[in-house]
Amino acid sequence: MSTSRSLGGLHRSTQQRSAATRSKITKALREMRKNGLAVNSHALAKYVGIACRSIHNHPELLEQIRAESPRPASPAPAPASESSCLVQLKIARDAPRRPGLAT
Repeated sequence: MSTSRSLGGLHRSTQQRSAATRSKITKALREMRKNGLAVNSHALAKYVGIACRSIHNHPELLEQIRAESPRPASPAPAPASESSCLVQLKIARDAPRRPGLAT
């Protein structure tokens, strides 16, 4: 068997495996949407029974998955109230001092 035939067979096999994985991912994505399940790459990989890396090997599908589950914006931290600041100052003032530290 020649090297080019061997490489051609490996290439075809890889393409078939990739197409089968893509098909599994798209089918699972439809099922998860239909069933109201949370859709993200980790949940989808677990649902399909494949490695997360397999999903990341299909960037166009990964974009669909990310669009499906937008990340919530982090809430802005609440401003500190005057009383909480005073409590923190009191705690710091009353804390035992370690020897050797400047006061």
